[in-house]
Amino acid sequence: MSDKDQLMRPMTVMLLLSVLVVAGCAGRPQFGQRPQVTTPGTVVNAPVRIVRDVITDSARRRGTAITLVGDGLILEAPLAETRIEVAEICGPHRPGRKTRVVLTTVPEGRGTLLSEDRYIVDGAQTCYLRLSPEDAAQSRHALNRIKATAEEIQRRISAHAALQ
Repeated sequence: MSDKDQLMRPMTVMLLLSVLVVAGCAGRPQFGQRPQVTTPGTVVNAPVRIVRDVITDSARRRGTAITLVGDGLILEAPLAETRIEVAEICGPHRPGRKTRVVLTTVPEGRGTLLSEDRYIVDGAQTCYLRLSPEDAAQSRHALNRIKATAEEIQRRISAHAALQ
């Protein structure tokens, strides 16, 4: 084997590994990228920081695990059972199954675009859930509660600042 071949072999292996890694990730949405389906969302007339604080406080009061990542928050909770329509998409219930809710918070003008996506998590496997009309209505209701709370906090902050 020539010196050139010895130098090229590690580069070829690295290039091949890079292609495999990219190919393995390309078909799955990454955090912050939503699949091309309609998911519930709303514009909150409050900054991202306030919206995230409202979500974090609510999750902690319920005892829900929460992680801040990039432009969103991930809430996870154990799933005691799997509904039939979910099992048809994500497979039968397994011990240790969790539900993951991803709330994306993106600055939008003077407010925040807030949206929700849901997943079923089985160990390393993640299954995206397209919401049923009932689940979408429940999601919109929850997002509107977050919106109302964050906007009330922002209104109070603005009123207090005006008094100064």
